[in-house]
Amino acid sequence: MIELKFFLKEELDEIKIVNKQHIDIINDFFSNSKKINR
Repeated sequence: MIELKFFLKEELDEIKIVNKQHIDIINDFFSNSKKINR
């Protein structure tokens, strides 16, 4: 059980990192499209 919890925590940490990268990419995309629209 403890190993499983540890494994899940590791997975969650990776997911958080990936989500943050995706959010950064999306923010960059939107800020770029705003610049283009001006």
